Amino acid sequence: MKVLIAIPLLSVSVATSAGDSLAARVDHAKAVENSPVGQLYQRELWKALGQDTANLMLECFPKGVQSDASSFTFVANVLASGALGEVRVEPGTPMTTCFSTGFSALEFPRPPASFRKTGLPLVIQMEITE
Repeated sequence: MKVLIAIPLLSVSVATSAGDSLAARVDHAKAVENSPVGQLYQRELWKALGQDTANLMLECFPKGVQSDASSFTFVANVLASGALGEVRVEPGTPMTTCFSTGFSALEFPRPPASFRKTGLPLVIQMEITE
């Protein structure tokens, strides 16, 4: 099974909340993904968690097993503690929930000081191909 990983998009401006639509949270993150703060955090994030994320994808979407989703979107806020809050994954299937649960259990690099109060929004869009 071939897994394509879209680079996570980080938000660094107007806050959105978990009550907002998935599309609004994704759009918000995408609108500012190229900011200097977002790019720095992205590099730090994948340096710290890239291999864990790849291992998690192999665990939740094992080779030789039919995937229950062709793609999924994961959104969350990286909190000041390095934990994730306001986590959401769509569609919510057993395999995507496996990823969401495992990814949420990782310890993330702390967000920049300007996001420690509200959390730093994060979106990952994955496409699963076989």
